[in-house]
Amino acid sequence: MSLFKLTLLLSSLGCLMVNAASYHIDAEQGSDTRDGESPESAWKSLEKVEKVELKPGDKILLKAGQVFFGKLHPNGSGEDGKPITVDKYGQGANPVIHGEGKVENTVRLHNQHHWEIRNLTVTNTDGGGWDDEGREIRRAVQVTAEDVGDLRHIHLHNLEIRDVRGIYRFKGNQTNGGIICQVLGNKKKTRFVDLRIENCVLRTKSIDRYPVVVTSSWGKEPACEVVYKNNTLDHAGRAHIVIPADQWPRELVYYFDPEVRKVFPLKKAAAPVSPFTGRVGCEDIFTEMAARLKRSWSFYEATRAKEGEWLFKYSPVDKDYSLWATSSDALAYYGEIRALGFEPPWIENEREVMDAWISGINKHIDPKTKLINGPATGAPRPDPPYLSHSYDWISRNRVFTADHYSLPPGSLHGSDPLPTKEAAIKRFNSFNWNGNTYQVCNVLGKEIKSHAEILRSKGKDPAKDEIILTLKKRLDEKFVNGRWGKGGTADGNMKMAVTYCTYDWPIPDHKALIDFTLDGANGQFKGRGCSAFNQMWVLAEARRQFPDGYRGDEIDASLAQSFLTFLSNWREEYNFYDSKWRGKHNNGVPLFISHLMLDLPIMRGSAVYNWRMKPAIMRGIDGTIKRNKVTYTTLGFLFYD
Repeated sequence: MSLFKLTLLLSSLGCLMVNAASYHIDAEQGSDTRDGESPESAWKSLEKVEKVELKPGDKILLKAGQVFFGKLHPNGSGEDGKPITVDKYGQGANPVIHGEGKVENTVRLHNQHHWEIRNLTVTNTDGGGWDDEGREIRRAVQVTAEDVGDLRHIHLHNLEIRDVRGIYRFKGNQTNGGIICQVLGNKKKTRFVDLRIENCVLRTKSIDRYPVVVTSSWGKEPACEVVYKNNTLDHAGRAHIVIPADQWPRELVYYFDPEVRKVFPLKKAAAPVSPFTGRVGCEDIFTEMAARLKRSWSFYEATRAKEGEWLFKYSPVDKDYSLWATSSDALAYYGEIRALGFEPPWIENEREVMDAWISGINKHIDPKTKLINGPATGAPRPDPPYLSHSYDWISRNRVFTADHYSLPPGSLHGSDPLPTKEAAIKRFNSFNWNGNTYQVCNVLGKEIKSHAEILRSKGKDPAKDEIILTLKKRLDEKFVNGRWGKGGTADGNMKMAVTYCTYDWPIPDHKALIDFTLDGANGQFKGRGCSAFNQMWVLAEARRQFPDGYRGDEIDASLAQSFLTFLSNWREEYNFYDSKWRGKHNNGVPLFISHLMLDLPIMRGSAVYNWRMKPAIMRGIDGTIKRNKVTYTTLGFLFYD
């Protein structure tokens, strides 16, 4: 080939080679009439980017320290060695791309490969309240691959994701939130290859719903090749129960895959990847429960009778208010989530609100009997005031009103139900210990408690009382093959174990109790209402008294599976476990599970916590947790640490 022809050939090839372009965007000084190819000729808006077909090696550069409103849905793909890059230029904080809640995805890539997005803050909220009614799906970053085979080289580095406000409902909402990467379609096997999510910060307090998700319609076949590391999930605000995996007291952390609604355990150091679907970014079961409980409490807030009062409507449509019924449930529920470590951002001026509530409730308490006297709003009361509603109300309220409160003598029964040793033995023998002992254990436990309160009012020590000691000996004798009474049940065991816990009586044979509870429930707790979780309480007390680890792994696995019972009974339309207000105390299920699986002191019998002092768990700025010394009490006992 002559030199002349070679020169012509090289010249023609040079015409085909295009230098990579860098497009600058300056929201303050830019102009969309310019070419964007230098800081001095920067564009002004993100809309300009979508009108350009980007080529391999091109760069989109946003000026540091500025806020860009709208969406970034660029076009084009890179190639090996020449990815398309989104980054910042200049000195200062990461630029913010603010979707304003007006778009489904603030940053979006679809069937595009060889992209690197780094050094950005991405949001997608209109800044309003956190009620999700009528809201749509909202995401900060979404990357999708549909029927394209291997989609390669998507790198997301040093992104801050915050303020993503979308629908919070749970049904069909597995891909709403921060960084959502999805393989879609069913025609051609597709997967992400070299998908990297690294050094990102996700402000989960402000993200509805999942911080990071990588999921595939093909499940694990073919499996996506994902690197997820050095990311920070700031869980502050969801619940302090959400703790770093390395702080779990057990070796296994239990996670939840919402796509197949299954629980699975992983070692502490393992990445949260589902063995069922390959989903990356699964959250532990406490994170899932915390999200639901927060929504549940917000629903309670919406049904306040009056703003700033601890008085609630019986239902969203009822006009009459119930002081002793639903307000008692609400107060108990509030205490439960506080014990879990919530710092509710949805209640402002909490101390002032509580003080106002105490002042209001005191108007309805008889100064002599300490019982609630009369209705809150003039509505007629259907039950006599001495019944357990009032007893229950005061026992829960005392954590806010006094350092210690003893029930009035005979408050449960009006007089001593066990006046003499002979009467107590006769009463004990009158029960049917060969049948279902649920009511037997329930009634006898309350009678012992009422008798003990009368002793205290006389300055006597129940622990030395001959009647109580006699009944304790007979109860020990009734404990055979892991149950109280021949016809004993798991529910009956729970009622009697409460009494044993109250007086610190040792369970006669904790291993037999654990065997009966686990084997009788076939390894997991199913059912509905209290009966689904009474077994958990028994195991909690057995482990508290005898922390020898007997069948510990089986207990943990059963409890993790019990979480699915909690989910199956969750009602989307109410944001509650169950649809009836009187059934909402079952939202306390997380207390049972967390006590057993995290060794937290929050289910000591019918423990009532002084939440006004501090929650059971506190979270540090670095994400680590501290378990506080929390003052609490069991009915009939003084407060203690």
